[in-house]
Amino acid sequence: MNNFITKKNFLIFAGIFCLVLLMGLGLYFGYNKYFKKYPVLVDQRSSNIEQKNREEITAADMAEVRGKSDQQIEDDFEKDNADCVSQLNGLESKTMDEIKGVMPEMLKIGFFDAENFITCTAVKENKTDYCDLLSDSSRQDVCKKLTSLFVNTMFPSLKTDTCSADAINACKEAGQSGCEDMCTGLVLSKSKEDCEKLQGNSQAKTVCLAINQDDLSICDSLSGIEAKDECQVFYYFIKAVRNNDPSFLDYIVNRGSYGVFELYFDPQYDCRALLKKFGDNNCPSFYRVKRLQLLKSARDSQQ
Repeated sequence: MNNFITKKNFLIFAGIFCLVLLMGLGLYFGYNKYFKKYPVLVDQRSSNIEQKNREEITAADMAEVRGKSDQQIEDDFEKDNADCVSQLNGLESKTMDEIKGVMPEMLKIGFFDAENFITCTAVKENKTDYCDLLSDSSRQDVCKKLTSLFVNTMFPSLKTDTCSADAINACKEAGQSGCEDMCTGLVLSKSKEDCEKLQGNSQAKTVCLAINQDDLSICDSLSGIEAKDECQVFYYFIKAVRNNDPSFLDYIVNRGSYGVFELYFDPQYDCRALLKKFGDNNCPSFYRVKRLQLLKSARDSQQ
């Protein structure tokens, strides 16, 4: 009898486990099918916004919502969201001084889009001083290194189809490693055999193979969504360069996050175009996450 019960319990457990597993797989593939188009938005932006808002919830925030109903809190945030959209929409037609005036709010509400605009502007003007608009010193350093990398290494190398000593040195001075492999893989390589010669940087080799075999699926061999996303970006960017056809940039997921590539084809590209509908694209997610966190915190404090 005990064996029967044990076996029976085991079968029940196994059945429940399989059911949960199938449900989990269904949710996973459903999630990926829906959000595959925006992996950066989902995996990086939302998690970072949620963490940032969680850190910013203060005693004053809690005092403000204490005693209010869920509906009152909802109404307050709807108003805050409307004010935010009104303030941060239309930036594409503002002057640089006007944009600088609201930059602290932009960085708070939509850090990644604001950073993208700043990097694009720094590359266009070849002035790393713009990077100082970023509030975080580590991101300032990244912006300055990227600016140097694009201005002094990547763009000139692609335009001349060479990897000059000056370009390689500029890459190294920007704090990059594997500069020779990167330049060879993205600029000089013309075949699978050229890519196989790259030994020091597996990511550069993978991108090189994807480009020269015209097979985007090769990027899937990389681990981590950021590495795969970067591979996809460079695949289409180099494809656009080699075909002298910027329309290939349209295939880049969340193209607006890579506005700096527009400058390769059009040095007069107005980086402010990246700020179109900044409020619509960022305010709702910012206030939705903060509102939900406050609601949860308020309920927890009442228990």
